[in-house]
Amino acid sequence: MASREMKDRVVVLYPSPAIRHLLSMVELAKLILHHSPKLYITILNVNPPFDVGNTAPYIGRISSEFPAIAFLELEPPEFSVDDSAHLETLIFEYIHLANNPRVSEALKSITEHSTVVAFVMDLFCATALDRAKDMHIPTYLFFTSSAADLVVFLYLPILHFQIPIRFRDQKELLQVPEPPRVLEALASGECTPDVPTPPVYCLGPLLLTPAGGNRYSSCCMESLDAQPAGSVVYLCFGSQGTFSTAQIKEIATGLENSRQRFLWVIHSTQHMLEPDINGLLPEGFSGRTSWLGMVVKSWAPQVAVLNHGAVGRFVTHRRWNSMLESVCAGGMAPLCRATFERAVFGGRDGTGNGDGGRGRWLCRCRCSGSKREGGDGIRRGEDVKGTR
Repeated sequence: MASREMKDRVVVLYPSPAIRHLLSMVELAKLILHHSPKLYITILNVNPPFDVGNTAPYIGRISSEFPAIAFLELEPPEFSVDDSAHLETLIFEYIHLANNPRVSEALKSITEHSTVVAFVMDLFCATALDRAKDMHIPTYLFFTSSAADLVVFLYLPILHFQIPIRFRDQKELLQVPEPPRVLEALASGECTPDVPTPPVYCLGPLLLTPAGGNRYSSCCMESLDAQPAGSVVYLCFGSQGTFSTAQIKEIATGLENSRQRFLWVIHSTQHMLEPDINGLLPEGFSGRTSWLGMVVKSWAPQVAVLNHGAVGRFVTHRRWNSMLESVCAGGMAPLCRATFERAVFGGRDGTGNGDGGRGRWLCRCRCSGSKREGGDGIRRGEDVKGTR
């Protein structure tokens, strides 16, 4: 941590406990320092008792390269891990426990020797909002997805009162203020007609761009260096793995049968807090495919991977960070397997019928083989054999 004189001006950032959220917050910190180099940044870091990505090496590197950025580890709350719970449930419960009173204690500690000029929290950490307001600290929510997604989030309370049934039982398309009018809708208060709309500041893209000439000390990068241009399929479905063991085995079977070079990042499954690669993959898979590809546990430098010349295809979970990084890596068209069971917001049909040529923005509600349709959530190779 950089030495700080009394009452230095500090911006406090609070990401949720997932490495992708931490990466976005650090990029925001870099942007703030670029425009206001006299400020200091303190990032409140919560380490959960389950694996959501290996953050220690990354934090160490950032602390070394950016002395004005400090990380304050929050004392973990008492937390009982239920192996049968979904990882998303564990994360949200953990955030709820960590927000009170640990965030208040951290802010009070920082204000003893510094002036906190802003408190920026992850959207999923919003329950800490009242803590900062009680201390009269200017507070902001950091929304790292698209403006269209923000419109949907803000409009959900309106839909809740308009629709008498549960969203999951909704059969028709939901109408929300549509792009490309999203910024206008946000500014005019159309999304929140009954309450004042807070100011919305648009910034970005915030990307973890590899520094010129620097190389990540990663075995997966060394493996890519040995592959022909555009020959590797890169698979990564986010830092909070939501696939069951059966689903992972089916993906592995498809990769092996395709005889396609690959780099695959595997995270924790729904009922496994620490990924056991050998237990997740089909027996003998690693040996049979060692000449084709590599399986990486938990994390890979995704921006560097996507910008590597050997990578020709990206299979992803369609979250905003990954989509943005794919676009900025030369416009590589990703293959998407959405991690939500029913809906994917923001699909555009491109016809422009009846809307002034802008194209319609829809919510598609279809998932082949989903549990909702009586399946087990797995689309097997024999089901699609012969299709293109």
